[in-house]
Amino acid sequence: DETTGCKMINQYVHLGKIGAGSYGKVVKYRNIKDGRLYAIKVLSKHYMLKVRVVRSETAMTDVLREVSLMKMLDHPNIVNLIEFLSMLRGKWCAITV
Repeated sequence: DETTGCKMINQYVHLGKIGAGSYGKVVKYRNIKDGRLYAIKVLSKHYMLKVRVVRSETAMTDVLREVSLMKMLDHPNIVNLIEFLSMLRGKWCAITV
């Protein structure tokens, strides 16, 4: 954001890194529209196209399968996928609650 100097993805303001996983990092963001906190998984498209999960599949195939499953799920013990963004500079962001 040019006025505050905070890192932003759409309406989400960066608050800090939560952790890292095998495909990317998880970062805490606050939605400026509703004030709620969200976990955003940031993934590198370039890296995921290179890494093979099994001989015939890249990590990207694996993540896209996970995203399609998460869109269908609605259960109190599973995080909800809010949106999945394709960003500039080869990044993907999965926004969850």
